[in-house]
Amino acid sequence: MIRLVRIARLTGEWEPVEAALEKMVTLYKEHYPQVKDISFWGGVTGPLNELRHEILFDSLADEETWAAAVMKDPVYLESMDTLMGHLSDMRDELYRRLEPS
Repeated sequence: MIRLVRIARLTGEWEPVEAALEKMVTLYKEHYPQVKDISFWGGVTGPLNELRHEILFDSLADEETWAAAVMKDPVYLESMDTLMGHLSDMRDELYRRLEPS
């Protein structure tokens, strides 16, 4: 399993971000079968303005297929532009689940 974690800082209120996230979840579920799960996390302790956007894939190949597809999808790009208008300092991290035998 591969988990893409996007971490960003909120620049204003949560409400516009939550509306943009709802659109992203719908888009992922309807158009990207490579995405096995998607979740968004807001800071409760530590930085309260931190947002974590986590996307789960079965494999690195699935993540790469998804990444190539979204870069050509005008609906995704518009949604990300809206979201980025409320966020700063975004960074991506990729993790794989370790499954010791």
